[in-house]
Amino acid sequence: MTYEPPIEDRMRKEDQAVGLRNIGNTCYFNSLLQIYYSLPSFVEKIFKFEIKEGLKGKDETETKKIESGMNLIK
Repeated sequence: MTYEPPIEDRMRKEDQAVGLRNIGNTCYFNSLLQIYYSLPSFVEKIFKFEIKEGLKGKDETETKKIESGMNLIK
């Protein structure tokens, strides 16, 4: 099963902004996200991603990176 939103959901509405807001030197990241969002397999994996609580890294810094990545996907 693949995720492909109906065309009506992908069409820009007149009062709706387009793209992502640039919050300071993030335009490169925003453009990558928009490209990835056009790939149905990527979107499907993001929507099916399950957050796993309590994952630990080899040290506190690595554990914080894992938690940060989970929050980004969430």
